[in-house]
Amino acid sequence: MSYMTPGKLPVGYSLTRRRAVAGFEKEKLRKFGRIPSSKWALIPLALRFAFAEKSIALVTEGLGPSRSTGLWRSW
Repeated sequence: MSYMTPGKLPVGYSLTRRRAVAGFEKEKLRKFGRIPSSKWALIPLALRFAFAEKSIALVTEGLGPSRSTGLWRSW
């Protein structure tokens, strides 16, 4: 998805049951927007999400313009 869109676009969100019942605003959810490039980079990511609220918003990585950006529109 990130290769087709140059900017950070919202893709979806994942909620815990408690957050869904209590109410939420999509814009205020913590954002998960980058897949680590190595296994070692998973450690800080795991620590960031391990002890906090598990509800997250998913966004594309925002890799910037590339050859494939917008390619799907020409099909």
